[in-house]
Amino acid sequence: MSDSVGSGEEYRCIPFGGLSGSHRHIPALPFCHVSLKTQKPKSPKYPKNLTSIGDHIRRKRLDLGLRQKDVAVHIWVSEASIYNWERNRTTPQIHQLPGVIRFLGYNPFPPAGSFPDKLTALRRKLGLSQKLMAERLGIDPGTLRNWESGRWHPSKKLQMKLRDVLRSSHSGVD
Repeated sequence: MSDSVGSGEEYRCIPFGGLSGSHRHIPALPFCHVSLKTQKPKSPKYPKNLTSIGDHIRRKRLDLGLRQKDVAVHIWVSEASIYNWERNRTTPQIHQLPGVIRFLGYNPFPPAGSFPDKLTALRRKLGLSQKLMAERLGIDPGTLRNWESGRWHPSKKLQMKLRDVLRSSHSGVD
């Protein structure tokens, strides 16, 4: 069968049964050479709203056409972790967040506005627990916890040290 117009034999005929006076061997739409193209519809599992880290991971995975196993290898976690994150049964641990952010290509957390939010965002981006971040800053973990909760504010001297740590981490968080 060819796409060019030619003899009627080139076209497929649709047999029509039973009615008298029917046009039995007329080519079916010989003038219609249209091909329809559209995107494949999104899976019902495709997240409509991105409300959790799992939703962000699932959307990126489906957009890239990857399996959960492929994403797990990329982030360095188990396939079961990806499964549970996508179903919002669990969330990534703090040390896994840098891999998640790297896979997504963006930070899924809302932008930080206040000092406590900026400090928490930086710690998550670095994948550090409060204990490890406090060690890096040379302070007590309880102090960091109080800064992140907004109960306390660092002294001028510690603010300068924090700015240095923020700059050295290339975080873009001021």
